[in-house]
Amino acid sequence: MSTAKTKLDTGLVRELAAILREADLGEVEIEHEGLRIRVSKPAAPVMQTAHYAAAPAPAAPAAPSAAP
Repeated sequence: MSTAKTKLDTGLVRELAAILREADLGEVEIEHEGLRIRVSKPAAPVMQTAHYAAAPAPAAPAAPSAAP
């Protein structure tokens, strides 16, 4: 691989990365003359929410007992 081709590929990859950032894309791919370059960024981590159990319902007040 020649130095000129390496510089061209590096520049192209940098341009694709800039497009990725500016357009807020997750992935961009280009194919030209048998050369295919794909630039992607990792997906954002999924935030997990904590699920709490519902508090138990308060007990009903005791009914007054009948007097004997």
